[in-house]
Amino acid sequence: MTSHSCERDNLFWMCQLDLTAAAVLLDDAQLHASDAKEICAAVRAIEASTRGNAERPTDYLDVQKELTRRVGAKSTHIHIGRSRQDIMVTVQRLRLRDDVLALYQGLLSIREKLLALAAANIDALCPAYTNGVQAQPVRVAHLLIGYENSLARSTARIQSSYQRLNASPLGGAALATSSYRLDRHALAGYLGFDSIIDNAFDAVQLSAIDLCTEAASISEIAALSIGTLVQDIHTQYHHVRPWLVLANDGLQSPSTLMPQKRNPVALNRARLLASQVLGDASAARMAAHNVCSGMTDYKRNDAEGAVETAVRLTREMISIVDGMQIDHAAGSDEISKEYSTTSELANALYRDHGIPFLVGHAFASRLVTFGRQHQLRASEIPFDNIKAIYREALSEAATELPEQLPMSEVELHQALDAHAMVDHYAGIGGSQRAEVERMLGASSNTLAQQREWLATTEARLEHAQQALQARLSALT
Repeated sequence: MTSHSCERDNLFWMCQLDLTAAAVLLDDAQLHASDAKEICAAVRAIEASTRGNAERPTDYLDVQKELTRRVGAKSTHIHIGRSRQDIMVTVQRLRLRDDVLALYQGLLSIREKLLALAAANIDALCPAYTNGVQAQPVRVAHLLIGYENSLARSTARIQSSYQRLNASPLGGAALATSSYRLDRHALAGYLGFDSIIDNAFDAVQLSAIDLCTEAASISEIAALSIGTLVQDIHTQYHHVRPWLVLANDGLQSPSTLMPQKRNPVALNRARLLASQVLGDASAARMAAHNVCSGMTDYKRNDAEGAVETAVRLTREMISIVDGMQIDHAAGSDEISKEYSTTSELANALYRDHGIPFLVGHAFASRLVTFGRQHQLRASEIPFDNIKAIYREALSEAATELPEQLPMSEVELHQALDAHAMVDHYAGIGGSQRAEVERMLGASSNTLAQQREWLATTEARLEHAQQALQARLSALT
């Protein structure tokens, strides 16, 4: 199922609704087969004759006028029990359904690629940041799974909202049905809806407010998650030696002035698309805000625009993740240039030697200050200086602990080793290999289940379309 397709635009769905009405009226013996045959042929001709035309009709009044021109007054037979109100709000919902499923597919693809990249780089380390400052060393895979998990929540939001979205308003007429008997459940079934919106007033005049806003909001949340990933990748381009780069030349652009520059233009495109999603979602909310029921404000395509832009964003991100490359050596070097392993030094002093954590933390903090003042990495600070710094920390803490650093030089440097620190992580959801492998497996299982849901959902929609075609094929 595709999004942004001229073949599934307003006109396509308005014509599908006319064909569906003909099929249901035939089933109920409210329409003669000869009339149905002529009407359906004209409906198909209208849709086919303008395919590829930028000026395809978008309003049902234009379709109705052309249908009447082609077959005369009998064309109005298929309009019984319907209104332009329920027709257009159903078209809006059908287009939104297409786009939401396309967004679901896009999120699945990004997540699949993130998990594959995590599995291929499971032992690569990199610095993680808080407040924009290097905080702790972690496995790259740990971060990639985290990004995937955030997108998995948006995928789950789409799935849980789908039952609300895939409910039919058709047959509600203007707001209270009409005196004509029209099988709303049959109309829904031919269009692939799982149910109908029971109350006709809600169906036609209220449901578009919350359902469209919900779809826009889900797109907005997904864009926020993607935007964070984009910004984190972009930060790497501040470094002389990034540990994460876009290796695909198509994602970068050279400077016309500075020969050393490789501008990550794909990130710029993605960031702008993410911002546009937020803008479109805000427009959808504002259009639905503070208006009486029955107004056209919230029946426009603002929500659809947010979802469609989010789909474009996922396509851009698929290319970006495809081009992401991890430099293991650069990640380790970036860690070693900073002091993000010194918290493990304080942990080791407490865990292995009973030194109160606050004392160990004060010692490690002094060690960092000394190293930075002398432009030394942690591994380059002379051990005699380290022991002296420890004594100063004890003196400041005014404790009765022995002044001798209870660690050998070898033990101290083991505590400062990034791989050792990562392996010592013990909590659920940490960056230790066992936990990363567990989370990778859990995420992969969830992804597989959601792929199966999408395949089943699309198969049901295809089956509904085939049922409609089969019903009408008897006419010819």
